[in-house]
Order: sequence, then structure tokens, then C-alpha cells
Amino acid sequence: MQKTKLRLNEKGLIAELHCIEPGLPLPWASDYFDAVIAWQVLYYNDWDSWRAVFHELDRVLRPGGVFICATAAPGDISQIIAEPLGGGLYRSSVPGQEGCILAIPDEIGIAECFAVRTIELGEFSYRLGEIVTRHWIVIYRKD
Repeated sequence: MQKTKLRLNEKGLIAELHCIEPGLPLPWASDYFDAVIAWQVLYYNDWDSWRAVFHELDRVLRPGGVFICATAAPGDISQIIAEPLGGGLYRSSVPGQEGCILAIPDEIGIAECFAVRTIELGEFSYRLGEIVTRHWIVIYRKD
């Protein structure tokens, strides 16, 4: 979070930043937000933590609100240069993220991650030199 704060400060921007600790509630009431965006952050969890964090994000999303998520998919550099731990879990070897546990679901797994919701599922990828990325995009509107 310190890097993000420095980058914001360098650009003269201010933001309220929070790290979600699995098992601890976010500091907002239920049904608080019209939209929740989890952009390339959910996969920095094991599966239990993923479910806990998602539950908390869903809690603060109001009915009718929209959830938008981008998360690593198979073939992403996060998976390619990681140590497989089994069950879609990996230990990162990406510079600056060494040792992080990553949950990278395949197409069946991503649907299971959001099993309580009707989702729209898409994907995006790009190649920049030797770096290959591949991500799922998940969107749903809360009932």
C-alpha cells in the first residue's frame, strides 16, 4: 500500500486505501456501495481467503449494485513463473511478489468462485515482450 500512496502523492492525488484482511469486516455498512471493483487483487489469496474477501465485498454492495472483477487466469505470467501448490494455488516468483500465494482458477473454477451469482464472464490478455498476461473479467449485478 505504501507504493500506491507514494504514486498518488507524486501525482497530487488523494485516496482512501484499505487492505482487506480476511476475517475482518470492511469499515462500511452493508449495502453501502453502488459498485465494487476488485481489479487484479482477489487472486492474491488462498481459496478460503478468496471466499472470505469476496463475501465481505459482496456484503458492502447494495442490491442492484454492480460487481466488477479482474483476476488472473491460466496462462498468466503469475502462473507461468510460479511454483504449483495444487488445486489452482501457486507460490509467486514474479519479481516483487515472491512468495505470495495465488489462487488462479480455470474456467470451471471461476464459475465456482461466484457460484451464488449469475455472472458475465470474459477475458483479456496481452503480451509485452516476454511478459504474457491473461485475466478473467467477472461482472454481476447483485439481486
